[in-house]
Amino acid sequence: MPPTGELANQNIKDRYFGKNDPVAKKMMRMANERTTPLVPPADKTIRTLWVGGLDTKTSEADVRQKFSSFGELASVRVIGGKNCAFVTYTTRKGAEDAASKLQTGLSINGSRCKLAWGKKQASKKEAKTRGAPPGPPGMAAPPGMKMKGPAAVPPPPGMRKTYYPSMDPANMGARFDTTHQEN
Repeated sequence: MPPTGELANQNIKDRYFGKNDPVAKKMMRMANERTTPLVPPADKTIRTLWVGGLDTKTSEADVRQKFSSFGELASVRVIGGKNCAFVTYTTRKGAEDAASKLQTGLSINGSRCKLAWGKKQASKKEAKTRGAPPGPPGMAAPPGMKMKGPAAVPPPPGMRKTYYPSMDPANMGARFDTTHQEN
């Protein structure tokens, strides 16, 4: 039995070039229905949105342009090495509006981006106390010795220095000319 509906009038060229493609429309509609809505956090003080999947060439101005229509921006920080940005609004309502409108189909400079709510930053006191856990009892540094990490522990007595063949310049093809010396 021949198909009916919009699939019956489908043209192979339209399907190939992605124009007027009912199958693609159906797939996109199903994908949009599957996405879970971006639920605002219970903490009403959070006004920051995280944007991930940015292109390496994306600038702060590009992100600012995309998000400024939803409310006044307090700050925009683009972190290039991580390909993400943090967008902070002056009001919670602006952040909620942006999150609801941009959660599906957010694209900046042609890159499809992900959007999520930012997490509350830990206070400076909490960050300091969350450092490395203390070592086992009896392993404390002697008085007057400042230790900075595990690399600061001296090797045990009698232990030889580790030798790697790549550390020897002569092994790697270097020539030492003894006739020419600099003064």
